[in-house]
Amino acid sequence: MKQALHNVVVAQQGQIQLNDRKGSIMGLVAGLIEIVGSLLSLLLGGL
Repeated sequence: MKQALHNVVVAQQGQIQLNDRKGSIMGLVAGLIEIVGSLLSLLLGGL
């Protein structure tokens, strides 16, 4: 789990360097949505 989150962070950092500022923000938002979705899936799966 921590490794997956680490990979997402690394991917987001790379995206920030490649994209312009607006694109970076959208990429970060998309990444956060993915992380939240993954956490919700884990929580719901745990129930």
